Amino acid sequence: LEHLTEAYVNQGKYEMAMPLAEQLVEAREAALGTSDPKVADALELLANCFEKICKPNKSETNYKKALVIREKFAKEDPAALKGCLKAYSSVLKGMGQSAQAAKMEARIVELNKPQPPAVTPKGGK
Repeated sequence: LEHLTEAYVNQGKYEMAMPLAEQLVEAREAALGTSDPKVADALELLANCFEKICKPNKSETNYKKALVIREKFAKEDPAALKGCLKAYSSVLKGMGQSAQAAKMEARIVELNKPQPPAVTPKGGK
């Protein structure tokens, strides 16, 4: 289902991809729960479809849901979080919500900063 959806998206057939993306979200939520990174993948795919057919409100709703999941897994997959933030920011800009978009972009900058090494307590504990 995911590959077929992506194939339609890659061909610019967003109207055909959208119902498949919706099915993909529903199937993954049923199988994996609502906070799995695979659900975020599907939500972002659906959000992209809505963005391409000029339905920014629906796109924004799905990016928002995906972002909640991405934040939970930020340490495990920072690249996925950055990608979600970037796409969401783009939608927000298109909707005239520059301040919200700037917050997303600031978060990306923050994520790109080198993180200090973890400090281990003396004695190895």
